[in-house]
Amino acid sequence: MPSILFEQPWVIGSVGAILAIATFYGWTQTGHAAAFKSGIVLTVCTMLLIAFNLWYETDAEFLAGWLEDAAVELQKNDAAGVAKRIHAEHTERVSSILRQLPHVKFSLVKITRIHGIEVDRRRVPKHAEIRMNVLVQAEARGIPGKIPRWVRLGLEKEDGHWLITDFEDRDPQHEYVNSSSQIETLQQGLQNGR
Repeated sequence: MPSILFEQPWVIGSVGAILAIATFYGWTQTGHAAAFKSGIVLTVCTMLLIAFNLWYETDAEFLAGWLEDAAVELQKNDAAGVAKRIHAEHTERVSSILRQLPHVKFSLVKITRIHGIEVDRRRVPKHAEIRMNVLVQAEARGIPGKIPRWVRLGLEKEDGHWLITDFEDRDPQHEYVNSSSQIETLQQGLQNGR
């Protein structure tokens, strides 16, 4: 529910507009002043909610921008900037990537699709998981290549900053293959349950 209220202003605008139009239509049909006043209140409330929605930045919205900034740093081959985004207690997979960075010269780092940004507010400190597809064009040890990948990042919020704790990359179809295999497993379970 919070994601609808804070990350999707078009939902609030659509629902508010439909309710306000219906209320104003009721006023034109009945002539009741209460319907007119309700239409005005609905219109003002909808505009205020949309303004608040656009002003308030959720963790997921912040992380989407954070990702774009990290991609720009990586594309500029700013190893120091990337290192500042790494948590001190990161996994071995992150350490392996950090060791490889000096040997790679990036010319393109593009986030092609964000599949999900899930923030766990119940944990202290906050944790987040981001699943996305990326396209990387780079040269490693004199060999150029253009590589599409599916990437999962684990993050933790420390002292007001989001830092990477875990990293995983797979074939670019991983999100789709994983989703379809879950559907097949569910369908098999339903068939076996008959």
